[in-house]
Amino acid sequence: MTSIISACTAEWIKMKRQPILWISFIAMMIGPLMGILFMGILRHPEWAEKTPLLSDKANAMAIEVNWDSYFMVQLQALAVGGTLILGFISAWIFGREYADRTHTLWLSVPTSRSKIITSKLVVLTLWSVLLVSLQILTTVICGQFLGLPAWDPGNLLAWVTGMWTTFILLWFLCFPIAWMASRGRGYMAPLGMLVLAIVFAQLLGVLGLGGWFPWSIPAIHAGMIEQEIHWYQYLLVAVTGLAGMVGLFTWWNQTDQ
Repeated sequence: MTSIISACTAEWIKMKRQPILWISFIAMMIGPLMGILFMGILRHPEWAEKTPLLSDKANAMAIEVNWDSYFMVQLQALAVGGTLILGFISAWIFGREYADRTHTLWLSVPTSRSKIITSKLVVLTLWSVLLVSLQILTTVICGQFLGLPAWDPGNLLAWVTGMWTTFILLWFLCFPIAWMASRGRGYMAPLGMLVLAIVFAQLLGVLGLGGWFPWSIPAIHAGMIEQEIHWYQYLLVAVTGLAGMVGLFTWWNQTDQ
């Protein structure tokens, strides 16, 4: 246990010195910012003349000036933006070892590779939890500041539950990206995989086949794709994530670095 804590501390020290930490927090604020813009455009129609694209988007999403619509925007922002942000973080945490040429040091340190991988996953999880918590807190504060009508504690609880469920889905999908970062020995392979996953998620969602592709399921859960979601689709995401985790540990423990 002590060695895992030490490894987590080392990962945190490496992470906090990198700009990606603060970039990820700024990127996570795009969701609340979009919500504020949409609510402002709908409240002040004269703004629509200056921002026609955002106005058309708000109208297409059937957004109203209330908490329900505001929560819906945030949930969908997490489903899309979270896929990109958490995937990028996963690629960075594991790919940077090759980019910085520090992966060879794993052969000489007394800490086992499994414990090092575990520490990286712990840091990834805590980092992601902080990002989602920040989005939830910022969303509620900004909504109160805007004075949105139709406040309902029950809707708040349902939305928070939906946000954390979406986060869990995205968390599972981080593991295949982390495996590809290790297998591809750098950043490019996992980022390429991430882009392809997002493209196929959109394409299959349009074709009505998104329920059979793990990266489409967070969007279905968030209501972005009009398709009924079933329990086995959540299971598909979990199985995909666990397969990525097994591949990740297997790669680092059996391959010659």
